[in-house]
Amino acid sequence: NQTKTSPDQGTVKSLEGRIQLDTVTTNDGIQFRLCLGGTTWMVSKAAFLAFKNGDPYVLYFTPQTRTLLAAEWLGDR
Repeated sequence: NQTKTSPDQGTVKSLEGRIQLDTVTTNDGIQFRLCLGGTTWMVSKAAFLAFKNGDPYVLYFTPQTRTLLAAEWLGDR
C-alpha cells in the first residue's frame, strides 16, 4: 500500500494483492465488482473481463475519488 504525490496530478495510491471479482444483480441489471485489500470498485463489464479472478495485481487509484487509473498484472505468483 503506497501513496505518491505529483505536483501536477495530485495523489495516486496503490494496492497490491489478489483481486476478487463478483457480480451483483440489482433492479437496474448486473453490476460488476472488483475487490482488493478491503476496497471495492464498481467497474464496467469490459474492465471486469480484463481481470483474472484471484490473480495478483497492483491497482493505482486516486484516494479522494477512488477512481481507478491503471492496473498491473503481476503474473502467476
